[in-house]
Amino acid sequence: MDFLPFRNLYKAIRGFSLTFACVFAFAVLGLSIHSLLQSMVGVLPVKGIFLWLIPIILIAILAKLEPKLVPNEALRRKWSGHIVIAALILVVAINGIRLRFGTRSAGPEVTATEQQVAPRSPRSK
Repeated sequence: MDFLPFRNLYKAIRGFSLTFACVFAFAVLGLSIHSLLQSMVGVLPVKGIFLWLIPIILIAILAKLEPKLVPNEALRRKWSGHIVIAALILVVAINGIRLRFGTRSAGPEVTATEQQVAPRSPRSK
C-alpha cells in the first residue's frame, strides 16, 4: 500500500495547503501529477536524474509560494478542504459506478482456452 497520498492528505489538512490538497486529489484519483509535470518539462534539454527532480522542485516551490499567491488563509483553508472532500467523493462515486455497471479495470483479460491450458515445465514429458 502506498502511503504517499495519506502524507499529502495530512499536509493538506494540517497546513491547509492547496498544493498538497491537489497532489492528494491527483494521487487518490489515480492520476500522476509527476508524469504531467515531467511531460511539460520534457521539452527542456535536461536528461537523467534532473528530469525526475524538476517536478519535485516545482511542487516544493509552489507550496512555498502558496501564501503569496492566495494570501487569504480562510480561503485557502476552504479550498483545500473542498478539494480533499471532492476527491474522496469522486473516488467513491467512480468505484460505485464501476461496481454497479460491471466495468472492469484495465487489466489483462484471460480467455477460456488460456485458463484450461496448464503450463508445462521442461522436465514434464
